[in-house]
Amino acid sequence: MINEILDFFKTVFSGSGFFSLGCNVWNSLIAYAFDMLQTNPKSLADGELWDEAYRIFLALQILGATLVSVFFMINFFKETTDIKHGMTMEASIQFFIKLALVDAVFLNLTNILVFLIEIEQAFFGIIVPEDAASLVIRVGDDWEMSGSGLIFGNLFGLVFLFICLGGAVITLWTVYRVFLKLFFYMAVAPLALSTYAGPHEIGHTGSSWVRTFLCALFEMTGIMLMMRLGTILINAGGLFPTASEDILGGMLGSQGWEGLQAILGILIITGSVSGTDAMVRRAFGF
Repeated sequence: MINEILDFFKTVFSGSGFFSLGCNVWNSLIAYAFDMLQTNPKSLADGELWDEAYRIFLALQILGATLVSVFFMINFFKETTDIKHGMTMEASIQFFIKLALVDAVFLNLTNILVFLIEIEQAFFGIIVPEDAASLVIRVGDDWEMSGSGLIFGNLFGLVFLFICLGGAVITLWTVYRVFLKLFFYMAVAPLALSTYAGPHEIGHTGSSWVRTFLCALFEMTGIMLMMRLGTILINAGGLFPTASEDILGGMLGSQGWEGLQAILGILIITGSVSGTDAMVRRAFGF
């Protein structure tokens, strides 16, 4: 009994308990972020976000439908009054085909957006084949620290715990931000897409909306990919090769070395996840 009590206090005050707690905090919050990324937008936050965004969408859809007609007439009269470029039958047919396509998109816009998000979420099965289990970090619990190293181990474990907590919170915030951007883009879609029926000088607004929406979709996949690659980095031994016993010493210990590399890995994951938007824009030219 006494030995068990001593082992318990040694585990707690060596920092091993903080390391285990840090891993549990990180794994729990990252699993929650993974579940969010797989959630259907219609059911997120009990459907309240979808209901509010859809309410705004319907209100702007009326205005957008009016703007479609206005932009179409502007484009039509601009072409017909251009003396240098007379209106041909082919040009007239192209105008009306464009108008029909814009109207068709307006009628099915919400279904199209949800369908695109579901396609994007289907790629998660390729990136994380074992679902949330693919994102679990593991740090050994074989602390072998001398008495003089217990204080250091305790402080080191606390640092690891706080970094795990802060990194997971930043990752969750980034995931929430992506979904909020998607709801925003959905709400204002009628105004942006209505410009497709207008002249080229106005129609670039709709093209910008499409690129921005696709960028948000790719950001979801980028976040998942960064979390998966970072997890592999940590579980595979980290950034540096295994140190020799002389470097580890009696104070740091083998788990301390793993913890140090796990801290660096978590910092890399957090920074990469928060910068996914910029990476996607540079990679795909959005």
